[in-house]
Amino acid sequence: MANDLIVEIRNFFSGRSIVFWLVMLFVVLPIFPALFGSIGFLLYIYWPIDLTKAQLPEVYSTTRHVILISHGLNDTAEHWPTDLKSALSPPDEHTQIIAFDWNPYARNTARCSVDGKRIGQLVGEHLAHQTAVQSVHFVGHSCGAFINLGACRAIKATRPEISVQTTYLDAVAIYGGIIWDYGLQNFGTCADFADAYIDTGDGVPG
Repeated sequence: MANDLIVEIRNFFSGRSIVFWLVMLFVVLPIFPALFGSIGFLLYIYWPIDLTKAQLPEVYSTTRHVILISHGLNDTAEHWPTDLKSALSPPDEHTQIIAFDWNPYARNTARCSVDGKRIGQLVGEHLAHQTAVQSVHFVGHSCGAFINLGACRAIKATRPEISVQTTYLDAVAIYGGIIWDYGLQNFGTCADFADAYIDTGDGVPG
C-alpha cells in the first residue's frame, strides 16, 4: 500500500510543466510564511494576559462623581495626568479626580489598544460596583481612548443609570493593529455625552 502511495505521488508530480513549478515557487509557497506570520501576529495581540499590574483606583465611599484621566502610549500617570489632576479643582467633597496609571501595558504599540480596552472594562466594572457613584467622566489620550471605551461599556452593561461622559484627546483609532477605523466607528457611541480633540499636526493615525 505504501508503494501504491509513492507511485501516486510520483505520477502527480511527473510531467508537470515549468509554469506549474514557477507558480508553486513564486505564488503558492510564499503564501504560507505570510499566513503563519499573520496568525502568529494576531495570536500575540489578542492572547489573554495577566492584567493585575494595572491597579484599580481607590474610590472613596462619599464619591458621587468620578473624573478618571488615562495616559496614552509610553506614558505614565506621573506625566501629564497628574498635572491635569492638580490643575482641576473638585467642586465639592463628592467629586474625586483620579490620574489612572495603566503602565506597563501602555508600552506595547501593537497591544495597547486591546489591553487598554480590557483594562477599561475592569475599571468600569469596579466603578459600577461603587454604589454611591452617580456619574463618571473619562478623559483618555492616545491609546488611553480604549480605557474610555472599555470602561464606559462595562458601566452601561452593569449600571446604565450612571451618567457617563467620555473625552478623547488625539485618540488612536486603530484596534488590534488591523482594524484601522475602529475608533471612528466606536468612540463616543457608548457615553451619554462625548467630545473629541484632534491634533491635526500629529502624524499618528487617529
